[in-house]
Amino acid sequence: MPESVLLQVQESIIEVPEVGLSILGISHRSDWFAAVITELETSIRALLGLPKDFHVLFLQGGATQQFSMVPMTLLHGKLCPA
Repeated sequence: MPESVLLQVQESIIEVPEVGLSILGISHRSDWFAAVITELETSIRALLGLPKDFHVLFLQGGATQQFSMVPMTLLHGKLCPA
């Protein structure tokens, strides 16, 4: 990552200027966080050219979770052999 991004993250861990709290202490239900997610989704749609009829999911867990979601979805409701 560019150094400027790392410095901004470092500063936000201490205090987000618009909020006055650490990014680690801001609720995911707050108006500020909702605005961040909205801006992020808009940027992703513009960058990838995604139309409005596509959903953008923000998931935790990284690639391991995403790769395991495919077989878990296909197996949904089926019994797995013991």
